[in-house]
Amino acid sequence: MRYPHECPRAPVAPCYEPFVVYRARERSIGAFTAVEAAFAAMILAVLAAVAVPLFFQRAARARTAEAPLTLAAIASAEMAYYDHSAERPDTAGNLPPRQFLPTDPCPEGAPLPSRRPGNWNAGAWPYLGYATDDAVYYTYQVVTAGTAGSATATVIAHGDLDGDGVQSTFLRTLTVDGNGHTVAGPLLYLH
Repeated sequence: MRYPHECPRAPVAPCYEPFVVYRARERSIGAFTAVEAAFAAMILAVLAAVAVPLFFQRAARARTAEAPLTLAAIASAEMAYYDHSAERPDTAGNLPPRQFLPTDPCPEGAPLPSRRPGNWNAGAWPYLGYATDDAVYYTYQVVTAGTAGSATATVIAHGDLDGDGVQSTFLRTLTVDGNGHTVAGPLLYLH
């Protein structure tokens, strides 16, 4: 038997197969079977099970990368401030000893899992020369002690990227060596 589309056009060779059978067979040729659809769904489920956690890990890693980069920029600004701090006379005209510049936390308040804009024009931040127009995930602060050769500064970043109330803390300590040069310590991750 022939399908209607295979029938010759000549009237001497008629097609004997009914048109209804032809329509049923044509539909089954282009459709998926239940097994094929289940197999495709299984492949998609495995891909999603692997890709979704990987996506969230990469996103968290990208948010975490902000802290080391910003700490390096703030540490560089602190080192430059220390090198030039003895060049600015006080109100009495005396040159003070070299020192690092302490700052208030910026942005203010507890860290959140979302970005927050900071007021980098408040407190000591303008004197330090560090500012960013971007909103940040972490709260940044500089804690200092001592002057001249015994001066130290700790640049701190606190963040709560996953919103669980446990803060991640990054530190970078700045010191002064025996020749009066500033030295940046390694980046430390506490939690």
